[in-house]
Amino acid sequence: MINQDSIAGIEALPRIWAFALRLTEQERDAERLVVQACRRFSAGELSRGASRCLRPLHRFFSIMATLWLEEGYAQRHAQLRPLGADCACGPGTSGGRAATECIHCLLRHAVASLPDSQRVPMLLVLVEGLSYAEAGDVLSMSKNEVAEIVAQGRAKVAGMLGKHRQHSAAWQSELC
Repeated sequence: MINQDSIAGIEALPRIWAFALRLTEQERDAERLVVQACRRFSAGELSRGASRCLRPLHRFFSIMATLWLEEGYAQRHAQLRPLGADCACGPGTSGGRAATECIHCLLRHAVASLPDSQRVPMLLVLVEGLSYAEAGDVLSMSKNEVAEIVAQGRAKVAGMLGKHRQHSAAWQSELC
């Protein structure tokens, strides 16, 4: 029998998939993460420290963040990876620009280069629209900790973009 949480979880799948893609940056890894999160969600499992009071979407985020951060899914590098040669903003929007000339590509690259411990709270708050308190519930930390982590992440991203702006003659201030 399907309960209300299961229905809400099914309805949230597009957002869950998008969050998984943002975390993993690869469709194959995102698919694995979503499948494992769905299994845990349907079994009624909660991530460590998460409350049963979380809304279904937030429980999914919590399960996925736990899988990503604590169970070995995140095999990321702390250093900045090379930025691809072509703008990845989509056909027709880049006008043939290099990724290093596109503010969207640079921003995505800077956020992707953050350590996961900063990137996950930033994605939850700034992209998924959770409040600091909701993100704290999802990640089992206080809203003040989340706010501090997000502020640090923003500062790092701003620093990366500022360095690029200073060292790149190709910087474009307009959007793709």
